[in-house]
Amino acid sequence: MPVTRGSAYRYSRSPFGEFIEIVANLAIVVTLGVALASYTQHLESDRQQAVAALVKEFNEGHILAARASRYRFWTGQGLSQLPETALTYDLLRTVIEKSPPSLPIQESETDLQLITLAGFFERVEICVEQRRCDENAAMAQLGRYARNFYCIYQGELSRIADNLQNDEYAAKLASFAERAGGCN
Repeated sequence: MPVTRGSAYRYSRSPFGEFIEIVANLAIVVTLGVALASYTQHLESDRQQAVAALVKEFNEGHILAARASRYRFWTGQGLSQLPETALTYDLLRTVIEKSPPSLPIQESETDLQLITLAGFFERVEICVEQRRCDENAAMAQLGRYARNFYCIYQGELSRIADNLQNDEYAAKLASFAERAGGCN
């Protein structure tokens, strides 16, 4: 039957054609689901790799040198004889406050070490906040270190912030330390 202008044209499909159309639509939905799952898995893998890169950085170069210097300071304080339960943040902050004044060059080296470590932990918090790093992995790998560092050195970090005239200095570190359990 020829189609003419104004006439109603009805397209009729066979049952097999309808079946093929349904299968094709299902294939599209399944493909989109697989693509979404693959994309989500890729994002999670990227977040895990970002944390692994930060952990690697934490254990190398200038970050490791700053940590080693702080470790040498603490080993020289004779705290190993005390029971672990006696090592509170208050006690450790008191040790810092009562340590003999150092030469100006030593003080600036100490400040540089604290700035280096604080800056590192601030970058970790920013990475977590921006969801470029997996929060659980960051907490498991670096959270305890960040919390202890902040809780022990928060007085020194406040002094540095005052010297820099920057009220926001170490704010991200404080957030990361709080996220890791805070200074209880």
